[in-house]
Amino acid sequence: MDKLFGTFAFVLILLNLAPEKIKAQNDPNWIILSQVMFGEERETDFGLKIAPPIFTEQIREKTGKEITLDGFIYPLEGAKASKYFVLSMKPIATCFFCGKAGPETVVEVYAKKEIEYTEERITLKGKFMVNEFSTTGVIYILDEAEIIEE
Repeated sequence: MDKLFGTFAFVLILLNLAPEKIKAQNDPNWIILSQVMFGEERETDFGLKIAPPIFTEQIREKTGKEITLDGFIYPLEGAKASKYFVLSMKPIATCFFCGKAGPETVVEVYAKKEIEYTEERITLKGKFMVNEFSTTGVIYILDEAEIIEE
């Protein structure tokens, strides 16, 4: 009986948390960014094979403009306040770096000022750019980013 109750309580907790986690995945800007296609694989200077991104017109129209994105912080310098991190459309357990999503689900963030690390969904606004030519970064960049308090 205790096992059944424990399972039931766990499911209720997940259902209670799910709407917050799903919001980022319904963000209209993430939906547009997910439309990227990838070309033929080519070898990089590092000997790795990559498929270059092919950006849709809707993605290109956003380049250089301010956009907002909901998502989850993927820290690059430890779980602390930082001006440089990756914003993931999906929570860390299911993000691109864990092999559960594609490169279109993350954005490299350069913030105006340090943003505190949190495991909760956040909303950022900043200048959107595409990364067409670099083989060492992700395909999207959010520059001059600021957190939007809700």
